[in-house]
Amino acid sequence: MNGCWRAGGTMACKLPLTSLSSTRAASSAAATSVRSEGLWVRHCDTDTREGVEGRVSGTLPRWLNGRLIRNGPGGKHVGQHRYRHLFDGLSLLHLFDIKDGKAKYLSRYLESEAYKLNHRANRIIMSEFGTVGVPDPCLSLYDKCAAFFMPALLQKKRTDNCSVNVLQLKDQLVAMTELNIVRAVDPATLQTKPDLLQYSDYVSVHRATAHPHVEDSTVYNLGFKAGPGEPPQFAIVSLLDGQIENTKIVASVPCRWKNRIPYLHSFGITDNYYIIAETPMAFDIRRMMLPGFMGVSALDAMKYYKEEKTRFRIMCRKTGEEVPIKVYAPGFFNFHYINCFEADGKLVVDLCAADDNLIDYLKMDNLEKPSNDTSRKMCNVEPRRYIIPVENLVNAPVNEDLLKNFPEARIGTISPAATAVKDAAGDVQVTGVALGDVFMELPRINYLYNKKPYEYTYGASVSNFKEHLLDIDEIVKLNVKNGEKICWKDDEFFGSEPVFVRSPDGTKEDEGVLLNVLINKTKPKELALLVLDARNMQEMARVHFTAHGTVASTFHGQFIDADAAINSF
Repeated sequence: MNGCWRAGGTMACKLPLTSLSSTRAASSAAATSVRSEGLWVRHCDTDTREGVEGRVSGTLPRWLNGRLIRNGPGGKHVGQHRYRHLFDGLSLLHLFDIKDGKAKYLSRYLESEAYKLNHRANRIIMSEFGTVGVPDPCLSLYDKCAAFFMPALLQKKRTDNCSVNVLQLKDQLVAMTELNIVRAVDPATLQTKPDLLQYSDYVSVHRATAHPHVEDSTVYNLGFKAGPGEPPQFAIVSLLDGQIENTKIVASVPCRWKNRIPYLHSFGITDNYYIIAETPMAFDIRRMMLPGFMGVSALDAMKYYKEEKTRFRIMCRKTGEEVPIKVYAPGFFNFHYINCFEADGKLVVDLCAADDNLIDYLKMDNLEKPSNDTSRKMCNVEPRRYIIPVENLVNAPVNEDLLKNFPEARIGTISPAATAVKDAAGDVQVTGVALGDVFMELPRINYLYNKKPYEYTYGASVSNFKEHLLDIDEIVKLNVKNGEKICWKDDEFFGSEPVFVRSPDGTKEDEGVLLNVLINKTKPKELALLVLDARNMQEMARVHFTAHGTVASTFHGQFIDADAAINSF
């Protein structure tokens, strides 16, 4: 049944598949007529390190006390030099301090060596993922020559611009990126500490993701390692108490290609397995070894090999070795996993999948194009489920669907269902099923249900990705059992990754709130902290702030409960 109703000053519309959308109308025609700058191209000229008090509308839950800390690329240029890719921007940290029904906001640039070196020279000196820096004018003649000829991959000075995520397990807060470096940050002021922490000081890992998993007091992360006489390998590392000095390698698996290094942004975990999707997105090692004067960035060495399949790699947590099965899916790319769990001898792997070169579409030149430019490119990103049989495969029939009687392979009335077929060579060919008819990225869950069967995920959505690219304008709650969704929307604001915070007395999976940072589309210094009831996606409260400078978008963040001894996601 279709229908509309109003509640709490918002409009909710019931759409097919029980898709609900709540929309706050624009306050005036004049406000909506102003052309808004895209979410991901905004540059923060001045951070808000002194902090500002917020104006609360609605009521913040009294039990909600703690800090929401977010990280993202706030600086899009240095002097007249601009970054080429969204992943390159200088890290800007944001803190929302929530206490006793009130909230305070502050932001601060991560004062990394990259930040200081660039601003000292008033140009981009430190190379990033998609941007090759210019020679440092302070280098000696010898060092300038070395930088001219040496590949960027081998240069000693690597960026510490940790702009992707944050993690605070106990007392130490760190900013993370996709290299083997993290930076320690004061959790109250966001001031950068002098400590520059590197995984490679303790284990042979050359890069690590910014999406670790937390189990009790141990952090797990996916790294990459390579050395003389051995093939490139993926490595799972554990960090007791979240301390890098406690890092050890607990599992590893060689990459499937010798001259390509697959790009991996995150990984999946269950009680007994680590899971990675080795997608067709990979770096060409030969291009990465070209001399510095050729100006080849990591992005330039990356290619999406459309002819290749995605291969799932499964490592046993008990032995640290790869499970001896080969699992392939039609090629796709993913940044993020939603959740993974085990059921009836099978692995259920939920992730956000794109069937194209999503990274290429995040170049700043593409993001900066106006919406009426037909050369702008974007692809759909859908929440998708793959199911991998891992037990009794030896006796499994050939060329038959091994999931035909497995209920998790079907999502409501969505067709077709997920499949897994053992071929004559003994390999398993899998296809996925959409978890819902929605564009969704930056997914989160109630982390108590990580590695367990679950019902809900929450994510950032774009109502029309072909027109608006990644300009997030909806927050979605998706039921992964039946494909039903509820969307929240405000036409005056961009949204962000929703962060689920459990109610201390909650007994159901969706009892809690979603925290979301809203950025005003036409007033660049205006932002708000939105609090939604995760059960029905209705607005409970909104805290309004005026920053000292333009507010830039963020990738990821974490809520640090004021009373928790150990924090997770």
